[in-house]
Amino acid sequence: MARTLNKLLKIFPTPKILAMPSVAIEITPEAVRFIELIANGSSLSVGKYGERAITLSGSEDDFPQDPSVSEALSEIKQKYKLSLVTISLPEEKAYIFSTEVPALSPREIRAGLELKLEEYVPIPPREAVFDYQVIGNNPENGHVRVSVAVVPHLVVSRYVELLASVGLVPISFDISAQAAADALIKKGDDSPSILVNVGRSSTRLSLVSRRAVHFSSLVNAGGSAMTEAIKKSFKISDADAEKKKWERGISRKKEDAEIFFALANTLSVLKDEIEKLVGYWDAHFDRYSDTKQKIEKVVVYGSEAGIPGLPEYLEASLSVRVEVGDVWKNVFSFDSYIPPLSRKESLAYASVVGLSLRNKI
Repeated sequence: MARTLNKLLKIFPTPKILAMPSVAIEITPEAVRFIELIANGSSLSVGKYGERAITLSGSEDDFPQDPSVSEALSEIKQKYKLSLVTISLPEEKAYIFSTEVPALSPREIRAGLELKLEEYVPIPPREAVFDYQVIGNNPENGHVRVSVAVVPHLVVSRYVELLASVGLVPISFDISAQAAADALIKKGDDSPSILVNVGRSSTRLSLVSRRAVHFSSLVNAGGSAMTEAIKKSFKISDADAEKKKWERGISRKKEDAEIFFALANTLSVLKDEIEKLVGYWDAHFDRYSDTKQKIEKVVVYGSEAGIPGLPEYLEASLSVRVEVGDVWKNVFSFDSYIPPLSRKESLAYASVVGLSLRNKI
């Protein structure tokens, strides 16, 4: 969560540490990614960045404790001389809800929310770490609407222990999907949208309005499932299937019919989940917004989002606009600066760009 850890961990005696340079890190079952945004006067540029692939020895459920994660973090820390870091936490480890509270001071709002936590999440307040974001107001009763993200204390503690084991000091946490929204949704754009993070083993969908995440879901279908489907259909090796996926992609052309039908099941699952989320918003928008707005767009990002034809397929299958995410839209203009990452590479960096950007605001 985007909050300091001095109260939780009792390791930071003053808030001055928040002004010190830090690097944003995201730990996923497929890779550790990091980036640093450097302020140059009124503009920003990319400093340190990179990723280290992870090969898990156990289940993805406990991937932060896997030896390959600490090895990757240690290598990054030593090579790039990292110290202070901001960390994204996977949204599936969080409870996210929206509610209305009296328009009081931030401290009073936090105290009031702490008393209400048990109404919304199945963990006692003393075992929870939470933060909130004001997303609107209700002039009729003088209340404000807030989006709240809650993470079990145990989850945060495990990340802190992991980082400490390799000599990294965390200064803040945030939910991965919320950090991605900070990068992918243009400042001032309050319209509802769906973020689709297409990864290797799974796809994460997040419902966003007023640039705040209100709901997330996980689909056990990603790039690996597509590769496996191509492998079985064409009876080829993993490497050849992966190559074909990225070279041929998703196309309805006659000459690509075989690969399209090989991917049909995986693509259908993804499309159906997006449609469910659109339907959920239509049925429950009043929980999150005081105005009735349709979902305006679906934004795809993630390590597998650059598969050719994926956004075109989704747009043709859905009744909403689909676009490939631009992680730099709140960072700089391409007219003044060209980042060192390609567009395809940058799609995997949305969360860390959003985290790093938040530190510069």
